[in-house]
Amino acid sequence: MNKTKEQISYNMHQVKSKDTKIEVMLRKELWSRGLRYQKDSKKVFGKPDIVF
Repeated sequence: MNKTKEQISYNMHQVKSKDTKIEVMLRKELWSRGLRYQKDSKKVFGKPDIVF
């Protein structure tokens, strides 16, 4: 099924997956174990959520 650019844009706009409860719990656990990371690094290809 082909979607228009407007439909794709609308669908992507509805995705609110930043700082979810699970993601925050994971980051807190990593930090408490001494693992330092960067969040939403633009220096790495693909812009991953967590970068060591």
